Amino acid sequence: MSIENNSAEYYLAQAQKANENKDIINIIAMSSKCIALCEETGNKESTLITAYILRANTLLMMGDIAGAKKDLEQALLLSNENTDVLLLQGRILAKEGNHTEAIECFSKVIALDASSVEALRERGASYLATGDRIKATEDAELIMTLSPDKVKAVSGDFKGEGSD
Repeated sequence: MSIENNSAEYYLAQAQKANENKDIINIIAMSSKCIALCEETGNKESTLITAYILRANTLLMMGDIAGAKKDLEQALLLSNENTDVLLLQGRILAKEGNHTEAIECFSKVIALDASSVEALRERGASYLATGDRIKATEDAELIMTLSPDKVKAVSGDFKGEGSD
């Protein structure tokens, strides 16, 4: 099944491809086009949520917390039980230094998906930022148990995390 070249799904696929290539300009451009088309036509809630999340994560990575929060607000209006939306919310809160609230978001993700290595890693970093090394270590151990093949990719050494 091919995707129409001027559809929201087409632009989302282009944004996802740009994300794989770490092409920030095209992530923003393509996800923005997808969002505009979805809003214009009122279609595909899941497509719209994914585009908001992709753009918000990119904005957050670029340091545009306000822009990321605007996209988060829109995504939350569509779904406040989506694990990707909750993960984004936690990341924004952590970036703002609200680690206690971030931990709550990451814990909600884990409650919905106990195998979310990303949520465990993010929560562990927030625990570390609050000084709770015991809980941070517990999350690291859970990651090693759940997905030992991903430990190197997600563990890092937490340098700079929580030092805001």
